Amino acid sequence: LIHDPTAFFIYQRPGATLIFSGHTHGGQLAIPFFPRFNLAAFRYPYNVGLYQRDHHYLNVHRGMGTIALPLRLGVAPEIACFKLLALS
Repeated sequence: LIHDPTAFFIYQRPGATLIFSGHTHGGQLAIPFFPRFNLAAFRYPYNVGLYQRDHHYLNVHRGMGTIALPLRLGVAPEIACFKLLALS
């Protein structure tokens, strides 16, 4: 669990296969139906959704709140539920 998704590069080395992040608020303003093209995309390569790099996964959560401007456009608030299964 990390706050800033740019740390994905740091944490994939020790062997973390699944990393959860937030921080970007999904960009708060996005073109509808293209959530990855948003304000956060200009600063963060990983800004909303699930990403895979080699055998490592990063989920960037949109969250519920906002920053600076109290509005969201094209980026709905999100509550995520994950079910983790142990493989034996």
